[in-house]
Amino acid sequence: MDSLANIGVLKLVVAAIIGYVVKMILDWALKTFVSPRPTKKFRFDKIPCETKVDILEKIKNLAIAENKNSAESKPSIAVQMKFLYEQMGIYLPVWHCHQLISCMAQENIGSRDIRLNGFLKNPFIGRCLTGEFYVDKKTVSWFYASIILFSIFSIAALAYTGLSTLHALLQTKQEAQFFIFLIIYVVSIFFVFAFSINEIEDIWQGVKFGNIFECWIQDKSPLVDIDTPAITPPALKLHHEE
Repeated sequence: MDSLANIGVLKLVVAAIIGYVVKMILDWALKTFVSPRPTKKFRFDKIPCETKVDILEKIKNLAIAENKNSAESKPSIAVQMKFLYEQMGIYLPVWHCHQLISCMAQENIGSRDIRLNGFLKNPFIGRCLTGEFYVDKKTVSWFYASIILFSIFSIAALAYTGLSTLHALLQTKQEAQFFIFLIIYVVSIFFVFAFSINEIEDIWQGVKFGNIFECWIQDKSPLVDIDTPAITPPALKLHHEE
């Protein structure tokens, strides 16, 4: 491969670095200003159903013990329940975790529901206050905008470097290298576009569940006790692993 092709490779690397830097900035903003996303290992949809059932049974036992113990021991029990919820990918305050499980059971929402998992993978979607929950539309809009900006910068960088490289290769009649770089740039642009669409859809589905959960909390608020919420793990609808 001659010097012209080497320049094309260098441009492609520079475009990839620009996209990577932009994504790193977005990830940093996510971790700094809002709740970080759960890692793939601890995502709700990745936890086996048997593990979820075992964890819910432990939480139920802790909730029963919490009602029997003194006020001094309740914070410790609440922390244990929070850790258990986080083990199956639910990163919410304990009271809201209880309500989420009850909402799933009563609204017949499965553990593989794409709306539920979009919500749990993106904790910034909702604001959890004492006895309240609502979808944070401002933060959601900011994330939509950041994903779109990431797509624009990345695709623009790939398109600019690609067109300049392909034009130079076409001018020098290097057909083989032209088609190789054409495929590389088209695949790279498609990957960035598909990634961005997937991220936007994931958040959009999560917002749909957030709206359901917000309405459920509002409808049930006169009936639930903020200090000692009732949870019903056995009623949870869980799909079997395939």
